[in-house]
Amino acid sequence: MRIAIIDRDKCIRERCGYLCQKYCPGVRMGDETITVDDETRYPVISEILCTGCGICVKKCPTEAITIINLVEEMGNPIYQYGVNSFRLYGIPIPAKEGVTGFVGKNGIGKTTALKILSGRIIPNFGDYDKEYTWKEVIPRLRVEQQMYFKQFINGSIKLSYKPQHVDILPKVFKGTVRELIESIHPARKDPNTVIDRFRLNKIEGRKLDNLSGGELQRVAIAAAWSKEADVYYFDEPTSYLDIEERLL
Repeated sequence: MRIAIIDRDKCIRERCGYLCQKYCPGVRMGDETITVDDETRYPVISEILCTGCGICVKKCPTEAITIINLVEEMGNPIYQYGVNSFRLYGIPIPAKEGVTGFVGKNGIGKTTALKILSGRIIPNFGDYDKEYTWKEVIPRLRVEQQMYFKQFINGSIKLSYKPQHVDILPKVFKGTVRELIESIHPARKDPNTVIDRFRLNKIEGRKLDNLSGGELQRVAIAAAWSKEADVYYFDEPTSYLDIEERLL
């Protein structure tokens, strides 16, 4: 059993002449181990035909290919983005009255897990060509996961989500920092308390598109924290922040 992953942000397709396909032993023997998608022009690796030799990994000039050999697959993934793409095999459930941290290197699924928990994407169990509904998904989850998502769907728990990419904030809100904080309803704190708590006093009158990465990060955290919610999700809350700001 093996998993083949192609990082499409790195893959240069025609520009390398599909070296992965050219040097693949399976292709040379006449098998369709690596083909080229007619629409996207990206290579597609057949995980069934792939022998895990690793030649395509070594020949790829941009290191876009990863082949993972497994004794067996860990059951069905809870989410997969597409063919030869990342797949996630499980999600944690937030503990009541506690803090749960997701720690790990880039690309292991922390953001994907948070997007599922916050309802931004719906599990597809590796069937990436189908769009599932929550009604179809919930019966296939573990009991504790079912309880959480049922509460989320029926509105009995409210979520607050701080996104990973804070650079999108100026695109969705054109006002000042104070105007953003004051626009949050229902709010758990008075806007002045939020501004003081996160040291936004010096930038409260500035528009979001005039802020640095670190300033945007603090504003995003402050906005998520100030919402009245039962569960708070903060995706990469320390990016762009210096040591002192991380300890606030």
